[in-house]
Amino acid sequence: RSRNYQRLHIISRTPDYLPDIDRKKHVQRLEAVLQAFKQADIEASRNYLYEFADFKTEDFADIFRQNNLGRETKTDVIFIATTSIVPEFYAYCLGTGIKLGEDIGAFGYASGITFSNLVPAFTYSKVNYFEMGRRACAKCIGALRSDKKANGIELISNLLVKGKSI
Repeated sequence: RSRNYQRLHIISRTPDYLPDIDRKKHVQRLEAVLQAFKQADIEASRNYLYEFADFKTEDFADIFRQNNLGRETKTDVIFIATTSIVPEFYAYCLGTGIKLGEDIGAFGYASGITFSNLVPAFTYSKVNYFEMGRRACAKCIGALRSDKKANGIELISNLLVKGKSI
């Protein structure tokens, strides 16, 4: 809120390609982000959720044009829920003269490798994939030993890497 952001946009792949359990997690993750921003008194709704099966750079142009992003108000922030399109997003902003962290904010989540050497540095929640894998293996082993189904969602602490994109 200190940057005076007033509206959240989310860009994501459609979850259709995911197995049912991952699709459910994807939707839960997006809902959690929406709720967190609403609690911070920033407008966040599914009206500003843009999902694409096959993302193309022109899709950024459509989103920015339809919402007048990065031009006048400078109060919009974008959560990019698809790690692989972040470099394309940077290229789009560079090519159109939109300054990340000034004209528009952007952030996401990943292990971080995708985001190395981006200028300005990207703000993201660094996912601890090692810990996720360790816990998943422990659950599987426990399920095999007890002959019970392993299920449930566990929360794992992430590290917020503060860049200059927000």
